[in-house]
Amino acid sequence: MENKIQLLKNLKGAGVWLMDASIIGINGLSEPAKTNILLHSWKNHTGPRIKSFSPNLKHIIVIGNGVEKTLRNEIERSGIEHSTIPQPNARLTGGYSSKHYKTCSEICSKFQN
Repeated sequence: MENKIQLLKNLKGAGVWLMDASIIGINGLSEPAKTNILLHSWKNHTGPRIKSFSPNLKHIIVIGNGVEKTLRNEIERSGIEHSTIPQPNARLTGGYSSKHYKTCSEICSKFQN
């Protein structure tokens, strides 16, 4: 647990924030329930929090195609560029590709000072 906490502190120090799109766990819920919770979370917590960051965010990496589908319009209205990668536990043909990790690394590297 201490290693995870240190990793998160290191990421934060590098300007990388990890934030869940939902304020509660939604795995296993119906799609309409997931959509409602994601939109409520964005409007009342996640969106305002993201907009309050200083300096302003330059890019959001959305993890999960369903999350991106639900929040795409909200994110675009925020004016923040975004990319999407599948969830690491997604059932993908051939397994989870290292290209998704590479995508994250390339995006983060692009914004380093």
